[in-house]
Amino acid sequence: MQFASLILVLACNGDTAKDDTAPAVDDTGDTADTTGERPPDHLRCPAAPDARFDALAETLDSERTSLGAPGLAVAIVEDGAVVWCAGFGDKHPEDGGDVLPTTLFRMGSVNKMMTATALLQQVDAGAVSLSEHATTYLPGFQLDYSPDYTDITVEHLLTHQGGFYDYLTIDDDHDDSALEDAVEGWFATTEVLISPPGAFWNYANPNWYLAGRIVEAIDGRFYREYMADEVFAPLWMSRTVFTGEAVLADGDYASGATYDWTGATTAPDIAEPDSYDNAWARPAGYAWTSAEELARFSIFLMEGNDAVLSDALRGEMMSEQVDLSYVPGLQHYGYGVFSDRGVYLSSDDFRPINLVYHGGDINGFAADLYMVPDQGFAMAVLANTDAAHVSDSLLEALSLVVTLPESEAGPDLSPAEDVSVFVGAYSEPWNIVGDFSLSEEEDGTLTIEMPVLDAHGFAYEPTVTPYIGDSFLLSITQTPILVTFIEVDGVMYARSRIFVGTGVGEPAVAPPHARAFDPARLRAALRDAPPLRRLR
Repeated sequence: MQFASLILVLACNGDTAKDDTAPAVDDTGDTADTTGERPPDHLRCPAAPDARFDALAETLDSERTSLGAPGLAVAIVEDGAVVWCAGFGDKHPEDGGDVLPTTLFRMGSVNKMMTATALLQQVDAGAVSLSEHATTYLPGFQLDYSPDYTDITVEHLLTHQGGFYDYLTIDDDHDDSALEDAVEGWFATTEVLISPPGAFWNYANPNWYLAGRIVEAIDGRFYREYMADEVFAPLWMSRTVFTGEAVLADGDYASGATYDWTGATTAPDIAEPDSYDNAWARPAGYAWTSAEELARFSIFLMEGNDAVLSDALRGEMMSEQVDLSYVPGLQHYGYGVFSDRGVYLSSDDFRPINLVYHGGDINGFAADLYMVPDQGFAMAVLANTDAAHVSDSLLEALSLVVTLPESEAGPDLSPAEDVSVFVGAYSEPWNIVGDFSLSEEEDGTLTIEMPVLDAHGFAYEPTVTPYIGDSFLLSITQTPILVTFIEVDGVMYARSRIFVGTGVGEPAVAPPHARAFDPARLRAALRDAPPLRRLR
């Protein structure tokens, strides 16, 4: 599951919508619809097609094909109402079946904004404080190898500042109790912190495991049950569910074209609703939803619903809480959502609008929810293959629905010219890639030496390629890894999603708690590395 970024990249109509008065239910209670009532018309895909979107439909279907997605579903929100929905292509990569706006897809990390809503409900109720340490609510949580885990606050969790190694197993324990068992059990000897809590933003799913577990600990219900009752039900998201049993019972679902997620082979595979699950990772992104229901969540975020969350905290959720440090001042993270200060319609056409969004990737599926809150625009897109994120279609939808401000000079995206400040030795005691050193060549290029990878036969490109600002691309086994240099309190860090190196100024000495290098761990991290989506 990964984040989406416009810098790091960046049909049947509604008359076929399924009748929501017949909700799907499984025998474990994975359903949110107990009312039997029909959602208000403005939350449903319209019955009549809107000719305004005919050209966008062509672009979406063309982009779907170019991305290799068997199917794709989309819903557009304008001024607090769902105004257009469409489905394209096939539900199943081999067996076909028309995608509808009501078809269920996994949404990956888009689920994080919903987990954030749940935890912020506890803040609203006065049961949780954002500034309090996570261990206050989870006294059983500890990390044996990283004693500074006690410094992690609730706000760190919601803003990807916990400092966690991004640990995830695609298929694991399916039982609801697994979240407690992991966070307050075996994580103690499995999980580590690869950077100091609160030092900087670094995307990592374990932040969200803890966030979901805090909700459980405070409320008493399992995470999945709480989400169904307190988040999905009041937002008319009766078909947004977690278990494969619920999806199969529903019947209107997509199967994902992917690869063997076990890592045993590189063969193509198909992800069915019951192919994999992981109850301890659900708060980070295992839910299923439809484009129509995802659009309903966007309406809540933009319009509000006091029965779900106070306007004050909803506003804080979408506000700029931490800079991503890719292009300082442009991109931020709120509580479970990204917030950008502008978009590029082309490489020299920057428009200063506030774009709030989150993307998701999980084996066989890709998802995006984009919003321009001050104009009431949202676009929900779901696809059933890996990394199938639309870009041309988003920009076309923005140009069609949003009143865009005049073009202006955008932020400087040119890479750093002086690389000397990044030169030196870096400690990486967890041996994800091992300690490494950076040097400046006579021509000004930055090069890297990685002795641990050399010793274990992992090929990497010695030249580190400039990308944007203080971000560079490091290629390991031909997999591009984005590395951003960040200075905090006089210490230079080399931050990536996979590892963090801490500048030490001289050859590093491994601390006593260092782990042995595990080739399988690195291969898995490289296999699951998020794809880069470059600025247009």
